[in-house]
Amino acid sequence: MLRILGLVSLFCILFQAALASNSEENALDMSLVEDECSMMVCRAGRECKVGADGEAACACLATCPDHFVPVCGSNNQSYDNFCLMHRDACLTGVHISLKKKGYCSNKSIKKKSSKKDKLKDENHFEPVVCFQWERDALRRQIINYFRHHTADQSWYRPDLKSYEKQFARFFMCDTTKDNFVDANELAACVTEVPFALRTTAATNELVKVLCVDAIIDSADTNSDWRLDFEEYKTLMDSSFQPKEKLCSLEGKKYEDGSQTKVDCNDCVCACGSWVCSSKKCDEELNEIDDLDEDEDLDDELDEAEDQSEDNTKDEVKILKIEEDIDLKIDDPDEDQPPKINSDDDDDMDDEEDEEDDEEEDEEIDVEPIKKSSKNKKKKLT
Repeated sequence: MLRILGLVSLFCILFQAALASNSEENALDMSLVEDECSMMVCRAGRECKVGADGEAACACLATCPDHFVPVCGSNNQSYDNFCLMHRDACLTGVHISLKKKGYCSNKSIKKKSSKKDKLKDENHFEPVVCFQWERDALRRQIINYFRHHTADQSWYRPDLKSYEKQFARFFMCDTTKDNFVDANELAACVTEVPFALRTTAATNELVKVLCVDAIIDSADTNSDWRLDFEEYKTLMDSSFQPKEKLCSLEGKKYEDGSQTKVDCNDCVCACGSWVCSSKKCDEELNEIDDLDEDEDLDDELDEAEDQSEDNTKDEVKILKIEEDIDLKIDDPDEDQPPKINSDDDDDMDDEEDEEDDEEEDEEIDVEPIKKSSKNKKKKLT
């Protein structure tokens, strides 16, 4: 018996010594890591990590704190804080700087303006939507609320593990007890979670319900519009990043928050889908549309008339040019440039006049000679 007790005590001593040595080695490893990273300076969005080879290097941050200070990056992307912006720059390898504090403004798709776009604002109603940044903000608020209010629940025990706490919360939200949590059940489970970002009190609850639908869709891997426990765990993981969705229109992709108009209704891209207001176009708008069409038709007719007039003028010009060419061919001397008088030209003219006079005199003298010869012939006969 004494031998057994001695062996047990010896085993305990050896076990404690092994634990002590392991703790010392771990402490030594931690000190080495701290020593390696103490001289390493990493840029924003990165942290120092020691690799398997024992060398320290800067790596992208795995997680960011939950504080809410929204910013707009130079890539026109909204972030909840600076850390997320710098982390995104590290992961994508693209330099992103601060464009402004607060979320980025929505982009609008430019359309040709018409008279109906100049109506009073009261004739247009903006659609109520949940944007992706609102979806992500509500999800973080739900995670923080569940984390800080777990101890208030009747099922809470201090010895519960994280996995058990999540399952207890999932079971509490699953009111139908079918092992699934749909959008209605999750919305009822988060009624006490505060949510008020950009909307008024009149639309805040509706936007919250829409954001709950978007949250369910972000973690719903099999597209059945409900979450099983594994999908629920993924959703409640603070490191989970929902995918950014784009809207399609006429073969092009548009970011979340882009706006356009269809007839008299406003449409907004929200969480990958176009959401439009359901306003019926009144008679005034229809009349304006008819006027716009008539004006467009009149403009087309005016353009056609102007074009025909221009063509007629061109034809007249061509005919005149052809007539001028014909005249030049018939009378080539008509369009010769006038001679410039000079002293030399005057002398030449005088000489030509003298030669003409001499020729005339010779002609005059020849005639009497001919006459006299005739007279002589008569006398001889």
